Amino acid sequence: MGPGQFYYMQQIRGLEVCAIAQQSPEEKAQHVPTHWRIFFAVNSVDETVKKVAQAGGKLRLPAMDVPGVGRIAGLLDPQGGAFAVFKPAQ
Repeated sequence: MGPGQFYYMQQIRGLEVCAIAQQSPEEKAQHVPTHWRIFFAVNSVDETVKKVAQAGGKLRLPAMDVPGVGRIAGLLDPQGGAFAVFKPAQ
C-alpha cells in the first residue's frame, strides 16, 4: 500500500478472515472496476508461486513481504483467473 492508502484486516472470533483495501493508483489509471480479490492461505508463498508456474499459471504480482502482515503474491490461473496467495507473518 502506498502513502495515503488504507488496508484494514477484519476478524471473526479473533481470526483474520478478510481485508478491505483501497485500489492502487495503477488500478485506477487502468480503469479496473471495484472488485473482490481472493487470497488463499498457504504454507509457503514462494513454493506456491513455483507450483502455479509449473501448472501453467502466471505471476501477476511478485512475492513480497508486507511488514507486520505477511508475504503475498498475485497470480493468474491457466485460464486467466486472478487470485493471490498469502502467508501470515505470525
